[in-house]
Amino acid sequence: LWFKILMDSYDYLMAKADDRFVPCLRGLMLPMDMANALRGNDFFSDIYEYPDETRVLLDFCSEAGKWFVLKQKQKIGTYYGGTMAAGFWLPGNSIGALSEDASVMCSPQTYSEFGLPYTGKILADYDQAFMHLHGAGSHAFSTILFSETITCVEITNDPNQPRSIDLYRDFFDILQNRNVKLFVTPDEIIDNINLLQKGKTVLWTNTENQQKANELIAYVREKLPVR
Repeated sequence: LWFKILMDSYDYLMAKADDRFVPCLRGLMLPMDMANALRGNDFFSDIYEYPDETRVLLDFCSEAGKWFVLKQKQKIGTYYGGTMAAGFWLPGNSIGALSEDASVMCSPQTYSEFGLPYTGKILADYDQAFMHLHGAGSHAFSTILFSETITCVEITNDPNQPRSIDLYRDFFDILQNRNVKLFVTPDEIIDNINLLQKGKTVLWTNTENQQKANELIAYVREKLPVR
């Protein structure tokens, strides 16, 4: 039912778009996320009690994920030679936004065995990818961002965790050549402008009123020109 609603929604949006807006890919829960959704948090004991059966499930989820994205892409097509995903335009044969939330709940070693190989099967079909990450899963960032295909990254703020701007600084070595969406306050932008000037970021923020928004936009355009 959910899949039919999504496909019907794409048909509706495409009929209304008429070059006024660009429908985006809904994206994909990656195989570990799908298996976690199917099994609940029993998934994290399954990998110890039933490792072979878990791998069979993950293989199935990999193929299901490929099919699901293909159906989406068939509906919306391409725009200027690329794909829209999570507010980003990705050139070429691209995919996004990809969710690897289950990595928050396991060690990098477990992810390397039961997540990364199956995510790799999805990425193998594409040239560019947009990855959605949680601050609570920063312990696995270096493992998740294994592939140069992941050119765009979103880091969300989680309760009782470092802010996305702080994680951007901590993992700058693996993020500096990627396009990174950060959720920041106006003060965080100003306080970290020297760091932001070194990379490529999309900044999502809120201001108290329109005047402050205009002032912040002018500041960002001056300090962080598009390049």
